[in-house]
Amino acid sequence: MIYIYNFSIRIYWLVIAIAAAFNSKAKLWLQGRKKWETTYADLFKHMGQHSVWFHCASLGEFEQAKPLIELIKNHKPSTNIIISFSSPSGYENRKHEPLASAVIYLPIDTANNARNLINLINPSQVFFVKYEFWYHYIYTLFQQKVPIYLLSGNFRKEQLFFKWYGGFYRRILTFFSHIYLQNSSSASLLESISITRYSVQGDTRFDRCWIQTTSPKHYPIIESFIQRQFCLIAGSTWPAEEKLLLDLHKLYPQIKIIIAPHEISRSSEIASTFSSAILYSNCEKATGLTSTSNILIIDKIGMLAQLYQYASVALVGGGFSGQLHNILEAAAWGKPVIYGPNTYKFPEGDALVHKGGGFKVSSCEDLVEIIERLYNNKDQLLHAGNNAKEFIIRGVGATERVYKDVFTN
Repeated sequence: MIYIYNFSIRIYWLVIAIAAAFNSKAKLWLQGRKKWETTYADLFKHMGQHSVWFHCASLGEFEQAKPLIELIKNHKPSTNIIISFSSPSGYENRKHEPLASAVIYLPIDTANNARNLINLINPSQVFFVKYEFWYHYIYTLFQQKVPIYLLSGNFRKEQLFFKWYGGFYRRILTFFSHIYLQNSSSASLLESISITRYSVQGDTRFDRCWIQTTSPKHYPIIESFIQRQFCLIAGSTWPAEEKLLLDLHKLYPQIKIIIAPHEISRSSEIASTFSSAILYSNCEKATGLTSTSNILIIDKIGMLAQLYQYASVALVGGGFSGQLHNILEAAAWGKPVIYGPNTYKFPEGDALVHKGGGFKVSSCEDLVEIIERLYNNKDQLLHAGNNAKEFIIRGVGATERVYKDVFTN
């Protein structure tokens, strides 16, 4: 099986190399790994002895790691934090992360790359966040007796670990010193394949999202746009959500709508589909609102988590494609959260619905029905928002539990 794995890794690299000719993300992926050994040798040669390494697939996984990183730096400020990313979207957004001593791309998973990078970093502990089980990195760390942890792990029965032919991937799980899980259903799955070094500690994103609400940032342009009226804030949207919003706007043009698309490069395209929509950047340049439109497009990164404080209701993207974005950010501000129906990879989606703070929609009719109900009934709006906030409060604490287990026992 290892030969098949090694072959597939090389095919993966080849596909990206070909795609780099016409895809900007693939190009960044490739460029970020060029001559990495020389670059990283210079980066790590003057670093201190105690380093904790976090590997994140992308930006979402970094948000799960960040509360633990902050706690480590608070208690052990001399610790070197190393953050590696697989994706350009994670790396490009966090390459200047102030909490980190180094932010790098993870070189492709070969035995030589794993040995060389691990020798350069010389980590004291390593955390893989949520998923991404790179065999050579994990096995080499295991061989070198470096403690390896999975942080905020979430498993599903359709994954290869739980198939009759998944022995190679089950073996990877045995190399972890401990697996910290989000939920009991993941624990049951690990039990079914005789993995016992685990504990259910919760999802560290709850801590991250709750912390963000304790230091609210104020945006005068947003406040002027909303003017204390009912406002739907749509975050990390894709075309599926934007189509629903366009239909909603035609039916209820008086409702204020703020759209923060997942891909900011699409902002002008989205604005052109809504009559007289405003771009946030134009308002900044003009030092105020540039029209009386009820549609505002956010074409600036880094605002969304704080924007939700202004929402009456939030709509979060990705639920139609099965790649639901962070619904916890909006829930933490006490806002009812609406999203698409495909949440099977994201247990928090079903849990928030069960708690009464989340709503799944499959069509414009579904969205209109929920908006009408919350728009016309302030008690229902307040109740749903309180349910969402209570859901977050009950989920807080995973970071502290993991920290105590790893660093104080």
